[in-house]
Amino acid sequence: MSLGLPDVIVRWICAFLRERRQRVKIGDVLSDWLQLSAGMPQGSYLGPLTFVILTDALQPGCMTHKYVDDTTMTEVLGRSAASSMQSFVDQLVQQATDAGMIVNGRKTKELLIGPVLKNPPPSVRLSGMPVDRVTVFKLLGVHVASDLKWSQHVDAITSKAAARLHFLKQLKHGVRLLSLALKSHCRADEGTGVTAAHSTGHHL
Repeated sequence: MSLGLPDVIVRWICAFLRERRQRVKIGDVLSDWLQLSAGMPQGSYLGPLTFVILTDALQPGCMTHKYVDDTTMTEVLGRSAASSMQSFVDQLVQQATDAGMIVNGRKTKELLIGPVLKNPPPSVRLSGMPVDRVTVFKLLGVHVASDLKWSQHVDAITSKAAARLHFLKQLKHGVRLLSLALKSHCRADEGTGVTAAHSTGHHL
């Protein structure tokens, strides 16, 4: 309702999600019906929309960027300023819990950039567990380094390009072998056909 959606749309989505059931079929055997308390039908057009609405509730007190199920929190610190990132993370965890979501600690990383590296703040903790502090992090396909250099991203891209070029070369070589095999097979069939025709004609 906070997004300004008409009441009829809200009630329509709720009716679509409530009292859903599912069962499993293996061969001719069907399981009992199971009442669902969460989830979205796979392939539904409402899936991405409702997930965006769900993640919109994640609004900690710092600059936040969201892309599907990825959330990036950013804090800009002045000289000798104390970090408030821990409180922002606590806010995010609480908001996610209130919305029925869980923050994946294994995929959560902390990256420091700039002068703060000389006097780093304490590591951020997520639900009591320390968050891994890294020097490079892949964000939406881009390798962001703490020194803001592009060398590691360029290395990763060139390595991926080299692997794909190697695959194309192997594919080209395979296509050439397949083409030669097909030509040889066709010639063998043609020779067999001629022999069979002569044989048949001879018997006639």
